[in-house]
Amino acid sequence: MRQRLVLGWTVAVLLIALMLPVATSAASYGTGYNYKVTHMWCYGQNGPQVGFEVKNTAAGTTDATRLTIDSWAERRPASGGSWATFRTWPQESRSFAINGTKHSLKVFRGVDYHNGSPWQRRVAMRLRGWHNSTVRASTTIYSNAC
Repeated sequence: MRQRLVLGWTVAVLLIALMLPVATSAASYGTGYNYKVTHMWCYGQNGPQVGFEVKNTAAGTTDATRLTIDSWAERRPASGGSWATFRTWPQESRSFAINGTKHSLKVFRGVDYHNGSPWQRRVAMRLRGWHNSTVRASTTIYSNAC
């Protein structure tokens, strides 16, 4: 009986934690390039939804002329296995002149799903900083699996 009670509370706490938005976190992915996860959740205002928002930034000290974010949604069986892409969004891009100021691009992506679905879902984003047609920095990040 005691083990069931502990297991029940553990599951309840994990479910509540997945419903709350993540605290903002920042990371560097190249000299002068960084990103910040501004929102990430598994349950939105309208029900079950993977929500993921990222801000891609190039410092004014870089020679960047463009920032891009490619994004797609992936799923895999809840029992495990490989992730497979099931939705792709158009690339978001922002071009600018080299002028010594910081530039950024923010993108939100959301994927609705049904409770009891046999699939886990997540959102992936590839962030890039460019100088003309040359990639200066690139990284791929993923939301939590929901």
